This record gives sequence, C-alpha cells and structure tokens, in this order.
Amino acid sequence: MTADHQRLLDTALASLRANLVDTDSGKMLAAGWSQFRTLWTRDFCFSVPGLLAAGHADVVDRQLRTLLAFQRDDGLIVRGLDVVDPKRRVLLNTALHPLPRRVRTPGYEGRPLLPEYLGEHGTPAIDSNVLVAQAICQYVAHTRDRALFDDNRDAIERAMAYYSEKFNDGLISQPAFSDWQDSASRQGPGLYLHVLLIRAATHLTDLGLSVPWLPALGERISQAFFSNKHGVFTQDPTHTQVPLEANLWIIESGLFANMVTPDVLYQRLKDSPLWNRVGIPIAPQYPKSAVSWTTKVVGLRHYHDDLRWSWLMAEAARICALVGDRDEASRIYGQLQALTESTNEVAEVYEAIRNVPVKRGLYRSESPFSWGASKIVESLGT
Repeated sequence: MTADHQRLLDTALASLRANLVDTDSGKMLAAGWSQFRTLWTRDFCFSVPGLLAAGHADVVDRQLRTLLAFQRDDGLIVRGLDVVDPKRRVLLNTALHPLPRRVRTPGYEGRPLLPEYLGEHGTPAIDSNVLVAQAICQYVAHTRDRALFDDNRDAIERAMAYYSEKFNDGLISQPAFSDWQDSASRQGPGLYLHVLLIRAATHLTDLGLSVPWLPALGERISQAFFSNKHGVFTQDPTHTQVPLEANLWIIESGLFANMVTPDVLYQRLKDSPLWNRVGIPIAPQYPKSAVSWTTKVVGLRHYHDDLRWSWLMAEAARICALVGDRDEASRIYGQLQALTESTNEVAEVYEAIRNVPVKRGLYRSESPFSWGASKIVESLGT
C-alpha cells in the first residue's frame, strides 16, 4: 500500500469511527454526523463490509438484530431508526448550520429508538429487506459464525417473502422514490433492486434458506435490462439510462455471462460516459420531471446524476482491483485522496468539475459520511 493510500485509509477509518453513536443498546453506526445522524438501514447495510474489515463485528451484529426487532408484520424492515423525527434533524442542521455540530445534532443516549417505515413521499425503502439479508450473509461469511442467521431465520424468510407478492411478469415494479437514488422517481422495474435480490438470494440459499423466485430471476433480468445497443445493463427496460453500481456488481458476481462476460462488460463500462468522472451514479441525466420538488428546492437538481459520490468512487476502485486493473484502481484512489485531504474527512458528494464537497444554499455535503468511508475501508482494508 502506498503512503497516499494509507492516508486515505486512515481518513476513512477516522470518519467511520466518528459516526459510531452510543445508544442505550450499545454502539451503532449513524449514516453521518449532521443531517444524516440517523441509523439509516440502507447506509448501514452498505457499510457492513467496511465495519467488519475495521474490526466492528459487534456493531454489525447488534445493529442488524435491532433492525430486525422492528420488522413489521408484513415483513417490511424499517427505513431507519432515530430518537427524534429524522426530518427534525435535517431542519435543525439546515437552520442552525453555523452553530457547532453538537448543538444541532441530538444525541441517542437515554432515549428510545423510534422506527421510520415510510419516507417523505409515503413510500417504503424497497431495498431495506434485501440489504439486511445481504448484510447478514456478509457477516456470516466474514465471522464464520451462523448465530446471527440462525437466530433470525424466520425474520429473514419474512423479509424475502415480502418481495414474493410484488413480482409481476417476473419482475418487481417498485414505488416511486423508494431506492437509494430517491431524488428521482425511478418507478417500475429497476436493475438496482433486481441485482441486489439475485445476489442476496444466492447467498441465502447457500446458507440453507429457500427462495422460491430465485431460479427464474436471472433470465428475466437479462431479458429486461440488457441493452444490445449499449452493450451493458440499463436501469430500466426502456434502456434509456446506464447505472454504475449495478453494472459493477454484475461484474463482481459474474452474473449473466451468457449475455456479456465480466471482462467485456468492464471494458464497456470504462468506455462509457459514466467513467469520465467516476462516482456519478447514472447517465444520461434524469429529466427534470423525474426529480422531486424537495430536491430541487435545496439546490440538488442533479443530486444523483451529476455529483461524484465517495462510496461509488471507492466501489469502482474495488472492482477495478478485483478484475486486475490495478492502475485504474490506483488512479481512483488518488482522486479520493485528493478530495479528502483538505477536510480530513470522507464527505458524501463532491462537485463533478471543481472536485470539492458540495455546498449549496440549503445543503452541505454530509461529512463524515459513513457509506463512503466504509466503502474505502472495504476497498483498501481487505
């Protein structure tokens, strides 16, 4: 590991530690330090490999058990947990941003955790269930301890069964504003969710849990989302946009090799506009009509289609190294090091051209940002 890479790893580890909060149940990971200091399910689950690499298996076990304890009767897992309304955190940090963080960020100790199931648009986080299932599989693979899985087997079955009734013609049509790119509608069948489902379900079957819809899912995904025109997988069956994260995961898992081999898909992804400024989630940009009005109001019209996300940069570098393109991985790590050295923290999003943390009238890029920090730790620390 080079000296620059070590400094980047040290910064990421410090950023991750800064977001461990003391609750009445023990330490857990918040998504960030300011407006994101909620125990968001999605951010935490994507942070699990980095937490494990950093030696925080106890936090992973505790937080996964806590999330499952709040599972709804229909199988839905919470979007997040907090001791105050998460919207209050956002308002406090927006209105009181000049004040010290501790003034505008309510603590967790001595207060009960409260579940949030629906977001600002009245929809669930459609990926919470599959992300929790995936995180449990990652925990078991890392620790070689099945207790977390065995103790919660029924809850995991309910979590995956939640999706069963949502299939129509072999795919799930997700509600608007319900996945990680929730500034845009993304209503209908989406590649992101289905790649998560097939990867998690495959690992669950290895642990002995039956997932009835898994055998037919792979063929249906490749039929719906592979674009002969682009030579890569697109976010929806209209083949209008190419997402970065799902294509990276397809390469990692060697999925759909009958359509395109991982090495060819990797090269096509590198040749696409997405690679011009690695870390932008999708291309081309969303039409204005697809973006929520609340996102536009705070100056983030292009939140998910023209800003560089730290977690996606780290994920891209990790896949580059995995396929043997270490020069490209090192190039991206160098960019991440340059982005983080001025603040000594891993921020959430960076301006695509000026390469500084996003700062708008009503919004500041979350920093330190757990998801980005943990992905850097996962990529460099394993």
